[in-house]
Amino acid sequence: MTVIGKISAAIHRILTELKQEYVRYYIDQHARARLGVNDEKRKTKLMQDPRMETLKKLSTIDLLPRQQLVELQNRLAALKTCTQLTGQDLQASAVCPHCQFRPGEERIQASASSLLNAIDQELDQMIEQWTESLLSNLEDPSTEQNLELLGSERKNMVHTFMQKKELPEPLDQDFLQAMQEVLSGLSKVEVSLDSLRQALESGGSPVTPTEMKKRFESYLEQLLRGKEPDKVRIVLEG
Repeated sequence: MTVIGKISAAIHRILTELKQEYVRYYIDQHARARLGVNDEKRKTKLMQDPRMETLKKLSTIDLLPRQQLVELQNRLAALKTCTQLTGQDLQASAVCPHCQFRPGEERIQASASSLLNAIDQELDQMIEQWTESLLSNLEDPSTEQNLELLGSERKNMVHTFMQKKELPEPLDQDFLQAMQEVLSGLSKVEVSLDSLRQALESGGSPVTPTEMKKRFESYLEQLLRGKEPDKVRIVLEG
């Protein structure tokens, strides 16, 4: 074999090895970024999960942070499924021909499967947090008058909830309406993390603790303007 032939063969061997390494890397990243058959079934099950339905119903109560549920639903819906990729596909194309996965464009901080696990756990946490929020606000003196205005049946529902500290099953419209009426005297003020950050960064940084406190109090004063502070409930949105 000539020198040129040897060089050509060496280059071909190197390129083949690089391609094989890319195929292995791509398939590994693809498996992390996409749901498999079993995970797709889990995703479908989570979308129809009774906990999800409970949160959807609870989100109709004005005081609760419904945007938190919307963001969770969006994260769940964004998880993509692809089970068709093979090494042979990557011999003809640099990306999956079935889902067009591009590692450089999709940031993979955790596998799609682990994100499903996180969402599953988050459903439990949200129900617990929302339940605690309702109970906490029901115990506030500012809600007592509204509670006394309820009809006897709805009043009993609320009292039972407060005693058991558990949501009723089934979670029907009467209970939701009762909660809405009792908590109607409270004023929900939504605060986005971006607006809070802008307020705290106004005037530049670094900043002394005293100045930071002053900025926060000024921002809080603007939020509460024209409202009764004791009846305001601030809800942080993403």
